[in-house]
Amino acid sequence: MHLFELAFGAESSEVTECLNLLKQEFQLVQDEQKRNTEKTPNPDLIVLDNAPVDQPTSLMARLAMCMKQKPAAQEDEIAAYLKANLNFKKGAIDRKATPLKWWKANQSTYPTLAIIARAYLGTPGSSCSVERLFSAASDVCSSRRGRLLPSTMSHCVSSLMWLREEVGLTGEFQEAG
Repeated sequence: MHLFELAFGAESSEVTECLNLLKQEFQLVQDEQKRNTEKTPNPDLIVLDNAPVDQPTSLMARLAMCMKQKPAAQEDEIAAYLKANLNFKKGAIDRKATPLKWWKANQSTYPTLAIIARAYLGTPGSSCSVERLFSAASDVCSSRRGRLLPSTMSHCVSSLMWLREEVGLTGEFQEAG
């Protein structure tokens, strides 16, 4: 939202439309979560009724009771995220830090927004990486190499990709490609 406000202005129609779309998506995800939790009950489970709790009589006890109740989830979660002061120190974001890792670390604070973020940020932006992989595979897997085991071909394609990306021979290979 902050990016939209910087680009279009805080009161622009683009910002308003983006916020409305976010609220719609938020509501869809919450409805899906409710449907998943309202599945048919397990016949082996026994549900015990809670004993009715007397309403507190003192003012402080009533205030404490109000503080324990959760606020309206949609408005407060979105508003809390938009109002949060998310400043990062220099060097806090390195090449290994991703938005998905940030959402994983903050999913307890913004549970529904974290689900939405995983859905959108987890998809690749293009098919370029897959196309490069197929290209490398066609360079390695020719008709003369038809007797190679699939695992050997996989190792050859991975090695070719690492050589093209100039990954050094030292270090952890899990970080490559």
